Amino acid sequence: MSDVILEKVKTIYQMYQNGDLGDTTLPEDSNPHLDPSTNENALYFTLPMALNYQRNSYTLWESALKTYEDPETSFVFIPARVITAGYKSVQKALTKYRLALQKNKQTDIWLKLCQTFTELSDGSVIKFANNLDNDVNKIRHFMQKDAKKKFPYLSGNKLCNYWLYVLSKCTAIPCGLNTVRLKGRGYKSLIKQGDLLLEMDVTSIKS
Repeated sequence: MSDVILEKVKTIYQMYQNGDLGDTTLPEDSNPHLDPSTNENALYFTLPMALNYQRNSYTLWESALKTYEDPETSFVFIPARVITAGYKSVQKALTKYRLALQKNKQTDIWLKLCQTFTELSDGSVIKFANNLDNDVNKIRHFMQKDAKKKFPYLSGNKLCNYWLYVLSKCTAIPCGLNTVRLKGRGYKSLIKQGDLLLEMDVTSIKS
């Protein structure tokens, strides 16, 4: 990383800390504020992430929260119930608040992830991470190399990095990440922080 880019990142981070970037509400702030140590919380920040492709992240997480809070649709956040429910029931629940925009493809993605976590770790994201020593590099390698097809979309490089970042900030999973994510107009440069590559807009900050 060049010194110029590093200084730009430091400038952005300082602006963020000072509140100079305006509204810093993040998409995943739309959440039910569950106990961070629970698997229920980890699943909430995992399953919708795989549907975060070419869409507005804010509306995605707003839809996730509505789906979670509705007793008729909240079962989709419980893998054991998802894989025993009929396909149409899961699809109906995912599309009620437009959590799934592509009703067939994204229902398939959701079902696959629920099957994967059930198969690998009894439906627990926490146990899944623990089985890989809560090591971000081991988790990422397993998802992107060893078992890529088991994690549709979530195994993508950018999305996987962002998911791991969210887990480190919003759950009690001890991934040991040293990361920073700043909300800006766009993300045009890949900046390495700790073990993750995150996209940040550094082009609008003058050196």
